[in-house]
This record gives sequence, structure tokens and C-alpha cells, in this order.
Amino acid sequence: MGFETCQSCGAEKMQVFYEARRIPVHSCRLVDSKEESLHLPQGDLSLGFCPQCGFIQNCDFDTALVDYSESYEDTQAFSDRFNAYANGLADHLLDSYELRGKRALEIGCGRGDFLRLICERGSMRGIGFDPAHRRSDDDRTDQDAVRIYRDFYSKDTCAQDADLILCRHTLEHIPTVKRFITTLRDCVDQETAPIVCFEVPDTARILQEDAFWDVYYEHCSYFTLGSLERLFRACGFAVLNARKTYEDQYLVIEARPVTDAEPMPASGYSDLEELSRDVQSFQRNVGEKLRYWRKALDAYRDQRQRVALWGAGSKAAGFLTALNVADEVGCVVDINPNKHGYYQAGTEQRIVEP
Repeated sequence: MGFETCQSCGAEKMQVFYEARRIPVHSCRLVDSKEESLHLPQGDLSLGFCPQCGFIQNCDFDTALVDYSESYEDTQAFSDRFNAYANGLADHLLDSYELRGKRALEIGCGRGDFLRLICERGSMRGIGFDPAHRRSDDDRTDQDAVRIYRDFYSKDTCAQDADLILCRHTLEHIPTVKRFITTLRDCVDQETAPIVCFEVPDTARILQEDAFWDVYYEHCSYFTLGSLERLFRACGFAVLNARKTYEDQYLVIEARPVTDAEPMPASGYSDLEELSRDVQSFQRNVGEKLRYWRKALDAYRDQRQRVALWGAGSKAAGFLTALNVADEVGCVVDINPNKHGYYQAGTEQRIVEP
């Protein structure tokens, strides 16, 4: 299965600029042994750039390979720094749109950390959808205030009233992004006109920093501010706010459904020229970045120095698999106790506590 046309605007010419073959399709699975980790399913990655809208996608992505099961662990709630950011985002939404005492729905809510947070801070009621939600987390849920369904958000499950619809770090896992946002638009109540808030990684930073570790199989869709705005406007949303957050690592867009598709202002397309340059720069320079780290790890090994990687998860998977790292890195350290004793998905490194 592959995607030859742009899944955001429908353009036929995707310009492939980065490829990786036979990489693990999961990066946040909890894996019991090195042998199991090394035998996880693998897939191919071909990043294609759409010069018409700026969207970037894995043209080789195969949805059949990915399975978001209960063994998926990606919470960042053990980081005080990230929690401070989440608190600020929740307060911003509550105060900006007068949402206190109302209803929230989150798509791809994971363990429900942010959904519970905003419901508690805003005295809201919440509903969440996530196929990787673990039933063992239900004992942390106030059943009267928050309810989480272990399911995908779809036309069959979206008949829920909400004043705020959240989707944080999920859209980048969905290949058919326009179809998904169109489904969302068809499901929302026009009279209620809920606030819609999406958060995704900022691809401009990845390209500018040659951050190959931020490119991995589960992320099949990549956005900049311009491409994210264009998608929402084309699908019938008025963009209320779009900005970079979390030290410019993330993009947050806040929108509201409108009756007719809102035309994108001419100024909104000005990022395409810069984005095209960033894509070309990444294509030229990423090989040198890979060679630098390969040489550094080889030098540490030759000098009998011990190397550990900080932070298990997607970035670790992207780093280790792109460099084909084996015993050059002894382990991966993580503050999340739920990961301790397991193995980094797709590699042979064990995850240990600090």
C-alpha cells in the first residue's frame, strides 16, 4: 500500500527527498525481550513533499502494519517541564474560549492525562477515544466526569456533543489527513460550533536542524504552520489561532467550523518558498549528519567508553534505527517507570531508570 498523491490537497506530484528501508513500524511499544524487539514488523519510509500545499507524507506508509495496542506507552506526564506546558495550554484554552463548566472530547487521548487535566481545571465533562487506552488506567478515571473509549474516532463513534474537541499528537499518525479532518467537520454540530484544537510536531524545525531522529514510521504526516492552516481552511474551518509552542517543537492550531470553506489569505502561502528551501537543505545535509553521529559512536566504542541514550520512545527509535546502532549504545534511560525493564522497540537497548 502507498500514497502517490498528496493526502492533504490531492496534488499528483510528490517530491521524494528522504528514504529509509526496513525500519521498525512501532517506536513506543513495550517489548519484553531483545529478541522480540528485533523481530517487530518493519516497513519502508519515503518522505514526499507537496509543492502545492507544503504537506509532507510517507508515500510508502502501510496502515496494515501499525497496531496501536494496549502495550503502547507514550505518556509524557512524568516530566515536570512537560506538565507545566500542558497546564499552560489547558488554561489558555479555558480562558480564551470561556470553556469552564462545558464539555470536552479528545481524539487520540492516550491514557487521558490531558483530558483529565483540562476537565479538572475547568470543571468540564470529558469523553476520550484511543485504541491504545489501557483498561488498567480506568481506575484513575472519575466516571462521572471523564469517560474513555478504547476505540478509534470515526463516523460511527463521533456522535458526541462537545464544546471543545482536542487532538494532540495524533494527526501525524494518520495518513489520509484531509479525509480525517473532513470527517471531523461533518460530525461537529454547526449550532454548537465547538472549538477545535490540534497539536502536531513542527516539521520546519525538523528540516532546519536535519533532525533525522524525528522521522520514524509511525509519523506518516508532517506539517508546517502553513500546510496545517491550509488543510483546516480547505475542510471548512475558520482558523482562530495558529502558533509554534514548546520551544518551537510543536504547532497548535485552534479553529471553529464555518458553513463555507474559508479561503486562505494570499499571505498564508508565503511559507512555501522557504519550506521548499528547507526540504532541499535537509536532502543535502542529512547524510552528513548521519555520518557525524556514526563516526562519533564508533569513536566512543573504540575508546571503550560507555554510551547511554536519554529518553526512550520515538526519538530514540528514530536515532538508533537510522544509524543501525547495536552495542555502541548500552542502554536507554527514561524517567517513566512504566518503561523500566522493557526494550526500546525495534532495537536491542534495554530501558533503565535514571
